[in-house]
Amino acid sequence: MKVLLNFAKKLGTDIKNRTSYSIDYLLSHRVEDCLSVGGIALRKAISPILRTAYRHHIDYKVIVDQSAPLKKSRKGRIFAVNHRQKEDIIASMLVADSSAYVVFGGLDIALDTFNGIGLWAYGMILIDRNNPHSRKSAYDKIRYVINHGGNLIIFPEGYWNIADDGEKDDVHGADGHNSDSWLVQDLNIGAFRNKT
Repeated sequence: MKVLLNFAKKLGTDIKNRTSYSIDYLLSHRVEDCLSVGGIALRKAISPILRTAYRHHIDYKVIVDQSAPLKKSRKGRIFAVNHRQKEDIIASMLVADSSAYVVFGGLDIALDTFNGIGLWAYGMILIDRNNPHSRKSAYDKIRYVINHGGNLIIFPEGYWNIADDGEKDDVHGADGHNSDSWLVQDLNIGAFRNKT
């Protein structure tokens, strides 16, 4: 009960300050501190409502040209998506059209803005990219979500450059489109790329 009251107090401060420090417990390296079967089930139940609300927070119209039906499974799925801008997260949620935890490494967005509360509500595995223990514990958290029927949204190449030209972007720390550091080479579903 004390933990819940402490969380409620921190959440009240976050609402007042438009921050999300009440979710910093997600940085724990222990799976049981961050995830539960009940949490996965709750997020599955509320995800349609959240997707409806989030739809109004992007400047893009999401159009799915085609989609193959996915087989039913007791284990979760991993949706691998290219990442260029913050709207990609919401667009990915809309395209997946399913509850899915977002594997997220932007601590400044997750904690210093109110966006972290929205990510937490939908489901988030928060990673401190500069902490090797945080990166390593993310694998256990990913396994837990998948093995308990939860889905994931990952951005395997990390962050693409702002210019959207596939070249290296030193200013934002983005690798070239087909650099060796990408986990998946040249994967582009293209459903929500901004073309001028």
